[in-house]
Amino acid sequence: MARALPRPPRAHPRLALVLRAVAGALVLGFVQHWRYGYSAGNGDHRVLSAQGMHWADPTLFAGDWFLERSPQPHWLFDVVTWFGMEIGKLSTVYVGYWALSLLAFGLATALLARRWAPAHQSTATVLVCFLAGMMPWWLLGTGSPLYPNALPVVLAGCMVYLVVAALFTDHRTFAAVAAVVAAAVHLQQGMVLAILLIGLAAVRFHLGRLPGTGRRRVDRVLLLGGAGCAAVVLFGLWLRPVAGEISDFAQICTQLIPYHCEASSWSTHVVWAGMALVGLAVLSCLYFSRSTIATWAVLIALPAFGLVVGVAADRWNVPMVGELAQGLNVYRLDVVLLPMAVWGLIVPLFAPVKTWVRLIALGAVIGLGYLLAGSYTFDPRWMFERPNGGPWLLLFAGALVVGAAAMAVRARKPGWATGTNGVVHGSALAVVGAVLAAVFSAGAPPLRTFDVVYISDNDIHDWGMAVRRTLPPGAQLISPPLGQYIRMASGRGVVADCKNVPYGGDAWIEYQHRINSIGGLEQCLMKIPSVFFTLPLERYTQVAREFGADYLVVEEGMQWRIPELVAAGWTIVLEPVSKLRNTVLRAPVN
Repeated sequence: MARALPRPPRAHPRLALVLRAVAGALVLGFVQHWRYGYSAGNGDHRVLSAQGMHWADPTLFAGDWFLERSPQPHWLFDVVTWFGMEIGKLSTVYVGYWALSLLAFGLATALLARRWAPAHQSTATVLVCFLAGMMPWWLLGTGSPLYPNALPVVLAGCMVYLVVAALFTDHRTFAAVAAVVAAAVHLQQGMVLAILLIGLAAVRFHLGRLPGTGRRRVDRVLLLGGAGCAAVVLFGLWLRPVAGEISDFAQICTQLIPYHCEASSWSTHVVWAGMALVGLAVLSCLYFSRSTIATWAVLIALPAFGLVVGVAADRWNVPMVGELAQGLNVYRLDVVLLPMAVWGLIVPLFAPVKTWVRLIALGAVIGLGYLLAGSYTFDPRWMFERPNGGPWLLLFAGALVVGAAAMAVRARKPGWATGTNGVVHGSALAVVGAVLAAVFSAGAPPLRTFDVVYISDNDIHDWGMAVRRTLPPGAQLISPPLGQYIRMASGRGVVADCKNVPYGGDAWIEYQHRINSIGGLEQCLMKIPSVFFTLPLERYTQVAREFGADYLVVEEGMQWRIPELVAAGWTIVLEPVSKLRNTVLRAPVN
C-alpha cells in the first residue's frame, strides 16, 4: 500500500490573520472608492488641513481669523499635515492615513471572524468588509467613518471598531493601547472609549472574584487604558480649548446643521431607518454566550441605549435632556454601532444559536434590513433603488434563508459539516451577488480613476495657485459663503463661509456677525448663492473696511455686477484663469 503523502503545514495563525485583515481592507477600500471616489482637499479638509499647512508655510492662511479664533482640536492631524507639507508629499501621506483606517477595520473584522465564524473566517471577513462599504453613509446625525478620505473621524471610527473587536476577543492590552491612540486621533471618540473601558472594568470588578479568596478582581489593563484615553483627551482640550457652551452648539445644530444634530427636523422615515441600524447592532448579542454577554452589554447595548434616548430627547425637545444630547453630540455613538450592524445582518449565517433563535433572527434581519435599505435621504452616493432597495434585495433575503437552513442542518447533523460549510460559503457569495445586482440595476457608478492629488479639480487648483501668486500673504477675501473651496484653494483667509464654523463661545458670536454681514445663515442652510450675489453694492465696501478684507471674489453667477463694482472704485486684479470663471477685485482705496 502506498504511503499517504504528508499534509502541507497550515499557515501560521498570525500570518493568516494578517492576510485576512489585508484582504478585508482591500475589499473595503475598493468598495469605498467605487461608491464615493477617493478625494483630498475638499470636504472636511477645507477645515482641518489649514493649521498644518500654515505651520509648514506661514504665508498660507496668514491672518485668517478662523484659524486664530477657532483652532480645531485635532492636533495630531495638524502634525500629520505639517509633515506631509514639509516633505512635499501631502497627497501620499494622506493616502497612507486613509490606508491605516482600512487596515484597522480589516484587522478588527478578521479578529471577530476568527472568534465568531471559525469555520468561515475568510468568507466572513470579506463579506463583512464588502457589506460595510455598502452601508448607509448617514447614521442618525453622524457621517459614517467608512468614507474614502484621510480624516480623524474616519481613522478614529475604524479604531473604535478595532478596540471593541480586541475586547471581544480578549486582547485587552492591545485594546487599551489602541484606545489611547484613537483618543489622540479624535477627542470625542477618545472620550467614548474612556467611558467604555472604565465601564467594562467596573462591570468585571462587580462580577468577577478571584478563585478561593472571594476578593473582587481589578482589571488594571482596562483601567489604565480608560485613564490613558481620558488623559489624552484632557491634554488635547488643554492644548486646544474648544470654546463653547452646550446651548451654543444646540443653536448651531438648529440654524446650520440640522441634518447632523436636530432630530426634530428629520422625517419619520429617516428616524426609522436609523433605528433599524441600531436594531441590527443589537442582534450582534447572538454571537455571545451567557458568560460573555456582560462585555457586549457595556460595549454595544450601552451606546445603543444612549443613542436611542438622546435621539428621542432631541426629537421631542425634552427640556434640558434634548439640548444636552445635542451639545454632547450623542450621535457619535452610532460609530460604535455601525460595524456591529453589519455583523447583525449576517447573524443567520454565523451565530452559534439554536434553530428557533436563528429563525427569529432571520425574520428580524429581513425586516430591519428592509428599513435600513431606505436610508437614502442624506446619502451623497446612494447605491440602491428607492424607496427600499429594489427587488434584487429579495435574493439577499433568499441567500440568508438558505444559509440559515444549512446552519440549522449542521446543528442537527454535525457529520454534514463539510457540505453545510459549502452551502454557507455559497450563501455568502449569493449575498454579495444580490447586492451587486441591486446596485447595477439602480445604475452603478463608473469606476473612478484613483486620483490622490490634493485638490484634484484642475480648475479649482489652477485658480487657487493664481490667487496665491497675485495676492500678498495675509490678504483677506470677501467671498461667497457657499464657495467653500475658496479659502483652501487660495490659501487666504475669508470673512466667513458656510464650512468653517466655530463650536461656540466668542468665536461663534463673531462668526454670526461676519456671516450676517454677507447675507446671513439662511443662504447656507437653503443653498441660495444669489443672497450674496445681490447684496447692496455699498455692503461689499463696508465689509471690506470692517474686516480688513481688501479683495472680493466674484464667481461666474455674479459676473453681471462687475461693471457697477468697477464704477464704484473696485479694481480687477485677477481675471478668470480657468473654467471656474472667478474674478478677483480689490476694494477702493480711501
